[in-house]
Amino acid sequence: MVKHIKHPIYRTAIILLLITAVAIGAIAYGRGYRIARDETGQNIVSGTGLLVLTSIPDGARAFVDDELATATDNTVNLKPGKYVVKIEKDGYFTWQKEIEIKNERVTETNALLFPKAPQLTNLTTTGATNPVTDKERKIVTYTVASASSELNGIYVMNLNRGFLPIGDASRQIASNLIDTFSEANIEVSPDGLQILATIQPQSSGSARTYILNTNEFNSSPLLVTATAVNIREEWLLELQTLESERIKTLPRRVQGLFNRYFESPLFSPEEDKVLYVASISAELPIVVNPPIPSTNSTPEERNLIEGNIYVYNIKDDKNYLLRDVQIGNIPKYIWHPGNSHLYYIEDRKINAIEYDSHNTTTVYAGPFIGEFLTPSVDGTGLIILTNFNDSSTPANLYRLIFK
Repeated sequence: MVKHIKHPIYRTAIILLLITAVAIGAIAYGRGYRIARDETGQNIVSGTGLLVLTSIPDGARAFVDDELATATDNTVNLKPGKYVVKIEKDGYFTWQKEIEIKNERVTETNALLFPKAPQLTNLTTTGATNPVTDKERKIVTYTVASASSELNGIYVMNLNRGFLPIGDASRQIASNLIDTFSEANIEVSPDGLQILATIQPQSSGSARTYILNTNEFNSSPLLVTATAVNIREEWLLELQTLESERIKTLPRRVQGLFNRYFESPLFSPEEDKVLYVASISAELPIVVNPPIPSTNSTPEERNLIEGNIYVYNIKDDKNYLLRDVQIGNIPKYIWHPGNSHLYYIEDRKINAIEYDSHNTTTVYAGPFIGEFLTPSVDGTGLIILTNFNDSSTPANLYRLIFK
């Protein structure tokens, strides 16, 4: 009688133990533990880390220590340690980086691949001179002086609307029939809604400054020569206020870094990273303790040198050296809309670089004029000013397409 009572109890206990073992095994498997052979050939349970292989465009070949692992987008489990990861796709520059895998941690590649031969299409046909963007790069405004008096003047291209067919991509906001706006020097307000157009006299007389709306044709532009200085001061104050309000939205512990260590901050599109010039030489304090696990395994640099360029990841509390001032001239950096890369011009070439200073790529080495450079909103290209003919023909705005 006793045997019949104990039997179902034992059976239930065994089932519970099996369920528990399976659950523990599933949890361990999900956290990266695998059965592997040690140096003696014995099977052991070994911890692993997860490498998430992503690329734009996807479908690229992913190599780990020169061995083909998989295609992006995919994941692989690796033992803790350092690996050289290489991502290749026909027609694109190779992406390569040393990545450290840690036990039970996720590491990502986020490889942005640039084509070796980008497409080039013209955005203007009647010429473009002195192009300027607003602070948020929502518009491009420029002058035209190579058409008729009616068509010459100031034009605006709205980047938020994408790139429309030639002839519709830009609109005229001021004509030479009113004044010689084709010769104007342009200043854009922080919000991109207005511009100051200053026209210098050809001989005697004083300069004339107009204020224009960028979203319409200004048939009766307002002359503001006497108050232009005040308008510039208001715009500067507005810009400073916007930057101050943006910093105030950050955690208080991060705000202190801006006040003491960060000069000329430039936020990324998602505002989770900031490029800055080190205002002093010092050790950047840790503001998140214990540290937050990061998907980027690149070693950081918290020993600041005054004048050097750094990128601070606000979310992860990680700091990366982007440019050493001792190398030479500091280029002007522009954030890629994808939030993880920056563009800059150096040695008459347009380059892209990851925010942690890896994978510098020359994306364009052809002719272009001046230092004008702005990315398309969707991140698939750049707008440049260039001329593929002789100097007697006007330069135009072109789009480099990277997809």
